[in-house]
Amino acid sequence: MITKPKLILADEPTGALDPITSREVLALFDQLHKEDKVAFLLVTHSREVAAFCERSLELREGRFVAQHGIDLDIGDLSDSRELIVDDSGTVTLPPDVLLKIGGPGRFELPEMKRDTLHLERVEEEKISVGESVKMELSDTCPACFHKYEDGEEQICPDCGSSRPMVQA
Repeated sequence: MITKPKLILADEPTGALDPITSREVLALFDQLHKEDKVAFLLVTHSREVAAFCERSLELREGRFVAQHGIDLDIGDLSDSRELIVDDSGTVTLPPDVLLKIGGPGRFELPEMKRDTLHLERVEEEKISVGESVKMELSDTCPACFHKYEDGEEQICPDCGSSRPMVQA
C-alpha cells in the first residue's frame, strides 16, 4: 500500500481467514476502492467475496459461462457460439446462449437424434442468471440458535461462534 497502487490483484484474499477477518478485509478493500479509487481483481471460490464485487465472472472448464453484477453486457463474453461436451458428458454453453435459454438448470431431452438435441427446461429447477447475489448477516446463530437483534455483532454472545453471512 506504500506505493499507492491503482490495481490490486488478489488470489483468494480471504481463503484462509475466519469469517469476521474476511469481512474486515473486504471492508478495507471497499474503503480503498471508494476513497483511493483502487481497483481490485479478485479470484475466489467464495460466494460472499463474489457478492462483494461490483461485477463477477463465473468460469467453468476455463470458459466464462456467466457474469453477475451491475452494467453487464453479455456480448462481452461471447466470442463463439460453440458448445463443448467433455468426456463426462458435461456441456459448456457460451454466455449468450445460456442467457437466451434462461440460465443454468435442469433440462429434459424429450427428443434425441444423432447430432441433434431438443431441450426442455424442468421449470421448478430454473435458476436466475445475471443478477447480483446479495449477502447479509444471519438472523440466527447456526450453532446455538441465538436470535440476533438488528445489530452488526460478529460473534454469538451465547456460544462464541462466528456469525455467518447468508443469501438475502
